[in-house]
Amino acid sequence: MYQLKKNIEIGAGWDAVSQTHLDCVSVKPTLTVMKNLPEGGNGLHPFCFFSDGMVLQRNACTRVFGTADYEGGAAAEIDGVLYYGKAEGGKFEIWLPPMKEGTGKTLVIYGETNRVTVRDVCVGEVILFSGQSNMEYPTLATAISWWPSNLCKQFLPYYKVTETPYIPDEEHDPETYPQYVPNEALSEQYKADANAELSYDPMIRLMLVRDQYPDPKDIAKNDEAMTYYEKPMTWKKGDDKDAVMHASMVGYLFSQYLRRVVDVPVGAVMVAVGATETGTWVSRETYFKDRSIYSVQTESHEAANSISSCYNTLVAPLIPYTFGSFIWYQGEGECASPNYVKAFKSMVDSYRADMDNPDMKALVISLPRFCMNAKYPEGYDQSNYGSADPYLAMTCSCSDFGRANQRKIPDAVGNCAVSVSVNAGDFDDIHPPVKQPIAMQALCTYLTAFYGFTDPSLFYPEVTDVRKENGDLVITLKNVGEGISVENRGVGFEVSDDGEHYRQYFGEKDGTDTVRVRNVGSGAKYLRYGWLEFPRVTRVDMTKYVSVFNSYGLPLDQFERTLED
Repeated sequence: MYQLKKNIEIGAGWDAVSQTHLDCVSVKPTLTVMKNLPEGGNGLHPFCFFSDGMVLQRNACTRVFGTADYEGGAAAEIDGVLYYGKAEGGKFEIWLPPMKEGTGKTLVIYGETNRVTVRDVCVGEVILFSGQSNMEYPTLATAISWWPSNLCKQFLPYYKVTETPYIPDEEHDPETYPQYVPNEALSEQYKADANAELSYDPMIRLMLVRDQYPDPKDIAKNDEAMTYYEKPMTWKKGDDKDAVMHASMVGYLFSQYLRRVVDVPVGAVMVAVGATETGTWVSRETYFKDRSIYSVQTESHEAANSISSCYNTLVAPLIPYTFGSFIWYQGEGECASPNYVKAFKSMVDSYRADMDNPDMKALVISLPRFCMNAKYPEGYDQSNYGSADPYLAMTCSCSDFGRANQRKIPDAVGNCAVSVSVNAGDFDDIHPPVKQPIAMQALCTYLTAFYGFTDPSLFYPEVTDVRKENGDLVITLKNVGEGISVENRGVGFEVSDDGEHYRQYFGEKDGTDTVRVRNVGSGAKYLRYGWLEFPRVTRVDMTKYVSVFNSYGLPLDQFERTLED
């Protein structure tokens, strides 16, 4: 797995301070602050995130808010300075100015008749982690209870592929067959690797919103957007092992890796729900502006995946809280939809508008590999595929088209980036137990795309040119470090004359920054890489599905090119 370098130089944009809402910050008194007011009680009732151990977003104006039993003024004190706001219409709001990262602060919120003291306040990166089951997937699922039986789930028949999937048997494919029987040693390796990677860091603070609503009916019952959570919410520290085990594994690992690079606290708010789509994560107002772009088309008080259910129950209460970024890990099904880019854009645009937070960054974690709808190469069937070249691959996985769709998102959504996960996943388990490379590579994108980090070890190799040369294709790349490596026999390249029927080819290293694909034919018009699935050589090591890496170990992402004559 790619490893972060030590002593990465901090990016030029890391300390940039947002000017948004500076005009809302006021030191002009709106009430007379009585510092001996009783703690708690009636008056002001801050939103539950304003509690001991909380994290405020660094370098941005942040809103202190909640409900109020009176009309009048309100105040908040931090670092010895009082800031003022108003209490009206049953709510109160106070804006704090941008602050540098820090720990051990105390925030005191004053009303006319009471005060609320919040201790152990941190200022750092506040991130909203959302999406579907792979974002929801808890750390314990790999680190504690990942069972050997998962190695033979054979998800392909379960997902009703239209053509018979390749499932080896001992007679026709004795080399691959052992990968489809329980393997306790591999299970133990996954658990050991996960536990060795985890660090229990008290400067990571977790708000596990989803855990408070375990039953989909708890989420689906609300027809209107909620302004509060019905169940108690408290911040958990990252040195609380039970909290880490129940947190999103991708979310916690991402936070942990971020902490390795920058010494700032991280507030990780987790609201993911499995088997949901964007139509349940937007408000009803947003949804009905153009319901045709959403896959969700039903309303139900039984299922979380119904119109606006996740938004109403999980997202709406936290809308006024200030987040630096929004990280989304989407499910495979909707990503392949022709309307997916529009649906995702509407969600991010609406969050930024609802939160009054135009600066919020949006990171999409690209889909790792999963062989839904895989098909045999032309000319092969179950009986003879097993005797073919072990690097011969299947085609047309759902995740390939989903990744291609995700690549279009940054062109449609500003201040948005997509990570690279093409070298991760599990052939027949839609929930890959190895989340480390997914989280690590997402961080590389986060640092370079949003904060101007320029360390070469954080950049993926990218194609800059493809040219024809004496019947071959020569592919030139950038971000290669000390030079590319071509592994796994150069698997993953395909060429087509018509854009529909592709032939498989192997690439070879042709220089520090070039790959050569030989003898593609004079009619070659289209090239793609990274779309192939399941070389028979493995189904559990996803790095074998791709072949081109830079010297730091980061993979070349899936791509397509139309070839010039």
